[in-house]
Amino acid sequence: MLKLSKEILTDNSLYRIEPTKSDSWIQTYLNPTNFENLNTKENFEEFRNHVINNCKYKLIENYSINDYKSDFYIPELNLALKFIDLYSYCELNVDKKYQLNSYLEYEKSGIHLIQIFEDLWEIRKTNIKSRLKNMFGLSETIYARKCKIVIFDKKDNSFVSKFINENHLQGNVGSFIKLGLKFNDEIVSVMTFGKLRKNMGQHGGSDDYELLRFCNKMGTSVIGGASKLFKFFVNTYDPSTITSYADMRTFIKN
Repeated sequence: MLKLSKEILTDNSLYRIEPTKSDSWIQTYLNPTNFENLNTKENFEEFRNHVINNCKYKLIENYSINDYKSDFYIPELNLALKFIDLYSYCELNVDKKYQLNSYLEYEKSGIHLIQIFEDLWEIRKTNIKSRLKNMFGLSETIYARKCKIVIFDKKDNSFVSKFINENHLQGNVGSFIKLGLKFNDEIVSVMTFGKLRKNMGQHGGSDDYELLRFCNKMGTSVIGGASKLFKFFVNTYDPSTITSYADMRTFIKN
């Protein structure tokens, strides 16, 4: 459980998050972010400029549905973008379900709302910019049918870890089945699987798996890549069940 420090700056632009004693795992995530040094105005302007300079479609700024505001709405893509600055949208200022309710309200209207949190922007800025350009149709397009499936073994662990850390918003997590797509002798996609994680409250048998990570190389869109790798896993390993999680705050598609 995260708690807000009482040390709030008077201009309401910055604040600090402190982990409770039971949340020591969070410290690793928080340390690189330097929350107290975030510059919300500059972060938002960089995000806004990136969208305006790269999106080839019509943009509607400051779009709202039932008082749930987004920074951009792109009608041709049925897509809305919102930059979440950490102070304005913390539980001191909005209901704790505000982001979820925003997402659901937009979905009711057939619009997919992507909410980009300021801390994630700080940590994974390059990845987010690449994913946005992919959605805007600016990525190199590769077709999965032209790719070869690769099964990685233990000697490839460091390569797979590096690939995922560089290309997945949440970074790498331990896995024991690692698959990839190779195009012109270069790995362009990776998908990993493991047994159900007890720390996620999961329990299952030997044939129950979790899809842990999937990502493409930044700047690349592999059409049909996820489907090809997933079908190969099912046909090769014959799982009873496969569980996966999606971070619905941000991007649910690669």
